[in-house]
Amino acid sequence: MDKLIIDRKQIFNIKKTKDRFFVYMLMKENNIVYIGKTKNIKNRLQIHDRSNRDFNKIVITENKNQSENIEKEKRYIKYFKPIYNHFYIKKQGQISYKG
Repeated sequence: MDKLIIDRKQIFNIKKTKDRFFVYMLMKENNIVYIGKTKNIKNRLQIHDRSNRDFNKIVITENKNQSENIEKEKRYIKYFKPIYNHFYIKKQGQISYKG
């Protein structure tokens, strides 16, 4: 799996991406605190930067298509159980969550 690891301060250095598929993990020290998916990584991370979520690193992986994105996000949430993804419900093979 190709991945990019960046410091929170580097969010604004990311080039604009649209219609590409990313799964990202927000980390505090070496703990994954949130996992999400997006097609516009810079915009989504800027939203997280303004949130109250406590994180200092981001791991970003790019995927081939939307279905791979959905599957990886679901698998990673089930495996890592991040604290900010703590309420998720399996519905028709997909994960919806509140957190």
